Amino acid sequence: MSENGFACYSLREELLLALNKKGFSIPTPVQEKVLSMDRFDTDLIVRAKTGSGKTL
Repeated sequence: MSENGFACYSLREELLLALNKKGFSIPTPVQEKVLSMDRFDTDLIVRAKTGSGKTL
């Protein structure tokens, strides 16, 4: 997992603040994999186990 949490990704400041406010500081492995793709301009289909962090 990322040691810098969500801050090391190209996310808007508003989103980082909202994640922090809700107590999300470190992405789950599935979130980290998707965020590292840096593909924010396209839809993705992600398959992972229940509880893995696909939905916040």
